[in-house]
Amino acid sequence: MDQKMEKALLECCEKHTEVLSQGVIDFIYDLAKTAINTSENVIDNAFLGLIDSTKPMLEKVVVRFGTELEKEKLLNDYPNVQNVIRDGGIFIIAEIKGTV
Repeated sequence: MDQKMEKALLECCEKHTEVLSQGVIDFIYDLAKTAINTSENVIDNAFLGLIDSTKPMLEKVVVRFGTELEKEKLLNDYPNVQNVIRDGGIFIIAEIKGTV
């Protein structure tokens, strides 16, 4: 990686600070495009169309930190889940079109 690309990628990372959300999806795609656009290898440009076409699929599922209320609802709706959820961990959920 040359210095120009390294600088551009670091600047891209600094723009995106959200974690496990739509923001991280935007970050991933922006980072990939930044790498391609600053690459001296022109063949990398062929990947832009492919990258753009996959984003809508990824946006259907957003992974984020779950709230305590969401955890309680999950345990109430599906009692057997308590067999796999332990105290002290991080509760991460997948949300598809607003459904957890």
